[in-house]
Parts: sequence; C-alpha cells; structure tokens
Amino acid sequence: MAGTGPAASSTAPEAPLAPQLSPEERQIAEAINDSRWPANESRSSRGSSGFLSGLLPGFWRSKGDGSGRGSSTGLLGSSLGGTASTSLGASGYASQLDATIKAANERRGASTLGATSNFLKGMLGAGILGTPKSFGQSGLWLGLIALPLLTICVIASMLAILKIKREANRRVTGDPYTGPVVSFRDVGKAANRWGGVTVLLSVVLLQACVCTGWVIVMSDNIHSLVPSINRVIEITWIFPLLVLLSWIRLIKHLVYTSIFGLLVYLFGVMGVSFFYAVPNLDATHFAATKGFDFVQLPLFLSTVLYAIGGFNGVVACEATLKQPSQSTVMVLVGMTAYVAGIAAFGSILYVGGYGGCSVVLDCLPDEVPVLCVRVGLTLALLFTYPVGMSFALESLEDALLTPHTPAAVRYIERTAIVLITCVVAAAVPDFSVFSNFVGSALFPFIGFILTPFLYYRLVFPRQLRPDLYTDGDEETQHLLSANAGVSPQQSPPSPKHQSQHRRAQGTFGRLCNVLFDSRLWRYSEPLFMLALLLFGCVFLITGLYTSCITNL
Repeated sequence: MAGTGPAASSTAPEAPLAPQLSPEERQIAEAINDSRWPANESRSSRGSSGFLSGLLPGFWRSKGDGSGRGSSTGLLGSSLGGTASTSLGASGYASQLDATIKAANERRGASTLGATSNFLKGMLGAGILGTPKSFGQSGLWLGLIALPLLTICVIASMLAILKIKREANRRVTGDPYTGPVVSFRDVGKAANRWGGVTVLLSVVLLQACVCTGWVIVMSDNIHSLVPSINRVIEITWIFPLLVLLSWIRLIKHLVYTSIFGLLVYLFGVMGVSFFYAVPNLDATHFAATKGFDFVQLPLFLSTVLYAIGGFNGVVACEATLKQPSQSTVMVLVGMTAYVAGIAAFGSILYVGGYGGCSVVLDCLPDEVPVLCVRVGLTLALLFTYPVGMSFALESLEDALLTPHTPAAVRYIERTAIVLITCVVAAAVPDFSVFSNFVGSALFPFIGFILTPFLYYRLVFPRQLRPDLYTDGDEETQHLLSANAGVSPQQSPPSPKHQSQHRRAQGTFGRLCNVLFDSRLWRYSEPLFMLALLLFGCVFLITGLYTSCITNL
C-alpha cells in the first residue's frame, strides 16, 4: 500500500491499519467527510446518523477525546464478509473502499439479456398461482385496466431505488456506478441509521413472508396428494428438511435448483393450466365472467403486487450488469414481459373457469399431469426455500452477530426463523388470504412508502440545489490511487469519464437515457414520487381494511 495521505510518496512502504489517526490522516478524513455535504450544513447538525456514518467505518465517529477512534463496524466491513476495524486510518479507509469497489466490479459481467433473464427468474414464483382468483375478485376488464397502472408504479419504484443507489455511490466516489452501496440494505444505510434499520427489518420480514408462502403451497400440494392427513402434521414433515437445508452456508450449491423451479413454473404450472383452460375459451364461459368490481379491487391489487413486486432483487440484478446504465432497459423489458405473462395466465385461467381457488392447481382435475406438476412444484419450492431464506438469514447475521459468534448460535437462529415461517404457514393455510395481507402491507410499504422516503432523503436535495453537492472529491481519488500503488497522474480516468463509456447501447437504451435524463423528467420526478407516496398510503390502508373485512 503506497502512502496514507496527500503528502505521502507513491513508493512509501505498506502501512498497517493504524489504531490512531495521525494529524495528517485526520485532516484528510475531515475533508472527505465535509465534501459530502452542503456547505451551509454544520457538522454538529449531522450527528452520527449522517450519510458517511452509514457507509464508512472508523474515523467519522470520534469519541471526543481527540484520538480519532471510531466505534462502528459500518457498511464496508459487512460487505467484505466480516466486521470492519473499529479504528481505521485514512489508509485503512482507502484499502477497504478500494476492496469493496473491486469486489463490486468483479460481479459485473452479465449482458443485458442475461441480467434480464435473472431478473425474470427471480420474480417468477408462487405469486402467480393466485392471479386467476384475483381476476375473479376484481372482474376481468377492471383487472386488465388496473394491472398496467400498478405495473407503472412498480417500475417507477424500482427505477427510483436504482437512482438512490447511484446517488449514494456518487457522493463517495464520484461515479454513480461504482462505490460501496451494492444492495438494497446499503441503500437504506446511505440515508441514515434508522433508514438502514427500517430497510433491514422490512426486507428480512418480506423475504420471510415469501418463504412462508412457499411453505403454504408445499403443504397444499402434499394435502392434495394425501388428503387424510392434517395440514399441521404435513408441515411438521417439511420442517426438519427445511432446517437442514437452511444450515447450508454455501447456497451456491443449490442455485441450480432455481433452474428446475423455472422449468416447473413455465412448462408445468403454466403449460398444464393452459392445456385445461384454453379449450374452455368459448362464448358461454366468457359470458359468465365478471367485468368490474371496484369493491374487491384492493384484493386484486394486493395479490398481483405480491406476484410482481420484486423490489429486493432489482439492485442485485443491476449489480451484475456489465453495462450498469442498461439497468433501465433491464427493468422495463423484464417487467413488461413478466406482467404480460401474468395478465395472460390470470385472465385465460379465469375465463376458462379455473379462477375460484386460492391456488390454481386446486381447480384442475386430479389427473396424472397435474399430480406430476404438484410433485415437481413441491420439490422445486423445497430446494428453493434455503436460497430465498439465505438473504434474510445473512442480513440478520451481519447485523446482529460477529465472526466470533459460535456456530451453534447461528444454527439456533436459523432454526428459529424456519420454525416461525412454518408456524405462520400452519396458522394461515389459505394462500389467497396470506398473499392478500402480505401484498397489502409489506409490498406497498417497501415499494411505495419507504422508497419515496429514501428518494427525498438522498436524491431530491441534489435536484433542489445541485450547486451544494460534489461528485466525490480529490482526497478520495488520491487515497484510492495511493492504495493501488500509482500516482494520481498514473491513475485511471476520472469516474465522470468512466461513466461516459457506460452509456446504454442500442436504440432502446439511448431512448431510455433521453427520456429519464431529460429536464422534464427531472422536474416532474419529485411530484411523481410524492404521488407514489400518497398512493402507497391509500393502498396500504384500503388493502388491509378490505382484506380484514373479506377474510376475517
């Protein structure tokens, strides 16, 4: 490592992480901290929950004794797979920031088509099983009108999440596509301490609820195969298998099961359902459909949002893109294709007479193809459960446990969370009721309430007064250059120039850039986010009220 400050030579010997900042290092740290904030905002008004306090470990939180020692693990430590040093000098800051950026860049190798495929694969799940019934609740025509409008709100929320992530990285490195913010949890940390806690609890609870829905579907399939056994006993059978699978630390060994699950959904669930429903698309069945039912519209919206609200995965898929500016294309193309499939599946099954069951497979005849699909779907969900639960488990472990925590504690924690999901699944065996409550509470809170809050916390201030904010700073670039062992003159081009080479390619990509970088969109975006916030509040209240009146 070459140098620990602006005055250090590029040939200086490698410096260890210092337990105490030198005056020169403290001056650099103070300059880095000050450069992230408007000039008229005092340091005392930020407190310990400001932007950098959620991102950079060590020197920004002094104890007031002049030692410069910090007391937080920070984001960089968890993103590197361990706890950060509690006392990092400027050289330690450069080392961890550089390592985090390199680790993030190593993930970027997927093409736009590959990332879009992963995005679609991540959203396709058990939520589609309840969409035919949702069209029966709202009516065919009202559902086909409301679904595109809801999709626009979901796409706007996903694009806002990506924009918040870029703004957070821009304040650290100057490059919106390179920095320590690499996950949705990091986006919350970038706002303030409570933003990070809120995002952590929300996404962990949401992922746990999604896995609970999988347990409900598995128990429903087993009950259809063995109807004489109580559902609670069936879930008791599943519980030990889920616990053993959740103890697996290297989840990458189970990733291939997601491909099997994708095949089951596409060719099993959807293929077999279309096989039985398409022959019934005649005038008699079409005349029996309901057109508009505004009273039960909140139930339709909550069920569909449960199926299409992939807010957790959009940041992870963007992080794999070789050209991150193509993320807008990824979201637009992926969501359009997925929602078109949802609309076709739900409406055709409803018109075909299979929209009366909470899980569409319950309406199909008990014939060999359907039984094979049930077995395949149960196996797919069984082995997908630890992959989906790993996000919640690892997030909690990073926040609550340390590398020195005994392994037995981790096993107990994972067993307890799996037990909670199984208990909830046994208490709410109806998948339609469960998806209504989750889709009307957690999904609108994360996508339509929490996201606008983060937007107004990070993005809107720069749009309001862009002259008060800077894109990174020379001190940060010098530290990264010194840490790489080169002088500033030998450093790669500035982040601003690097971003120019990451512009979206293709006609559609350039069109997206023109649209979302236009002055009209910049001025109207804050108003749209405010409308999204109001919509989320109304959605949450009316959805919960309608779900309680209908299902309780």
